[in-house]
Amino acid sequence: MKRVSALRKLQSSDVPHFYVSVVSHGHEQLISKLNSLAKLQKHRQVTVLCRDNLQSEALRSYCSQYSVSYQASGSPQGFSANNNANYLWAQSLGMSSSDYFVLLNPDVDIDIEAIEQLITQCVKQDLSLVTINLFINKKRTVFDDNLRRYPTLLTFFKNYCLKDRSTVLDKSNPSSFDEINYWASGAFLIFNADLYEQLNGLDESYFLYCEDIDICKRALKLGHKPVYLHEVTAIHYRRCKSRKFLSKEFFYHVHSVLLLTIAKWGMRSTKSRIHTSSKSIRALTFGDKSDERA
Repeated sequence: MKRVSALRKLQSSDVPHFYVSVVSHGHEQLISKLNSLAKLQKHRQVTVLCRDNLQSEALRSYCSQYSVSYQASGSPQGFSANNNANYLWAQSLGMSSSDYFVLLNPDVDIDIEAIEQLITQCVKQDLSLVTINLFINKKRTVFDDNLRRYPTLLTFFKNYCLKDRSTVLDKSNPSSFDEINYWASGAFLIFNADLYEQLNGLDESYFLYCEDIDICKRALKLGHKPVYLHEVTAIHYRRCKSRKFLSKEFFYHVHSVLLLTIAKWGMRSTKSRIHTSSKSIRALTFGDKSDERA
């Protein structure tokens, strides 16, 4: 007998809509190869928003073929600015405060079954900030490091130069970090739309890297810690370009680490095109004096 999904047992009015934000920086070939956007767009509760930083005709054609919503940036922008623009775009399409806004890297491959599991758990548990179990290989035997303790300048240095993994959480034993405050990678990160707006979205001071650390910390200040759905899996074909010494990505990473450090000292506020009218938290910064273990 054909399995009936948990979602089909719910009335359509009870299920929030998921707006998936994807930003391409020349990723049209990878997007076409993985075909995740087409698979996601077929789901009745999902709208995929693809923003093209380089105005690729191949990507425009792909999106048109699979009914994926497409917009080209007027000029190249960073990860934060592009995703915030997609959030405003989702609002113009009717996204409500009870819907979800999903950050999805173009190098993440996720299937419909995983999306079904994800939506079911978000509805069942009324989740506000969610991440899933990413792997870096097709056999799903090697975990992606998408869950980590909050860093310091020293741990950034040790991770880059010494390949220290002390901040990486052991995802094979989720109960071991129930009491730990951690951040989740923006490669796949799900926000309740209302929470994303309360946070004024991602900080656009970051062009690449560390914006996910920053927004997770600001969410934590409001009492929202990422919920890790261990059973929901996807593959992240990461390239880790920032590890190439003196590369463009390396300098982006260094710049972001410095911005994050300044924010931790409370010396700047969030820069974003998203402004909340009811509950602004622009004064909230990354840092506080709380114990990161609790």
